[in-house]
Amino acid sequence: MVLYDEIDKSRRVTNALIIENKIYATVYNDLNDYFTDVPLNLENNGQKLGVVLTLKPIKLDSRYANQYVNITHAELLGRVRETIGVQLLRATDRYQLLLQDFFANIFNLYTPTHMDESVKFYYDYATRIKELLVLDKHVEVQVINAIQREVELLGFLVNRNNTFELTLRFEAYPEVLTYLKFNDLLEKQKVIVTMWSEGRKKEAWLRLPNLQVLAQGN
Repeated sequence: MVLYDEIDKSRRVTNALIIENKIYATVYNDLNDYFTDVPLNLENNGQKLGVVLTLKPIKLDSRYANQYVNITHAELLGRVRETIGVQLLRATDRYQLLLQDFFANIFNLYTPTHMDESVKFYYDYATRIKELLVLDKHVEVQVINAIQREVELLGFLVNRNNTFELTLRFEAYPEVLTYLKFNDLLEKQKVIVTMWSEGRKKEAWLRLPNLQVLAQGN
């Protein structure tokens, strides 16, 4: 980025500030290329200075000693806060908002981000966790299959709506429908029982017997 105050017909500037902004990248590019690309109007005693903006202080290569200085983003914004004064009051709401966002984004870069322990735990045991999730679903399906067998033995006509829901109908009372939903089957060992009769609904929780015994068909 180049900031300048005046430019003549020959594209020469009187005073220029050449800014190289670095967040996480190192200074790998040749800064002298940028510096020499900005021509000065020497007749007006033009001056130019290069600034390398970084998150943390760095030591610049000796090649840039006479052209560039290093300033951190925090130092720059701190100085802006000190000197902005009445200029902030003259700015429109839009530009005040943009400045506030800029300040917030820069200072967020200085806030250390620590990986949540749960994320670290997942990456450490990802394979095992995936195996357990597959096993969890397998056990749940097996238990629901056992429940379906039991209610069929009681004389209910059973329709499997999806993996985790059964519809029961009893031949003697075809107008009564019973829905079994197994949302928290393994965690709470409960099933949601919803009964419909003549447009009216009755819903309740039903605690199941020992699931291990039930799944074994005992």
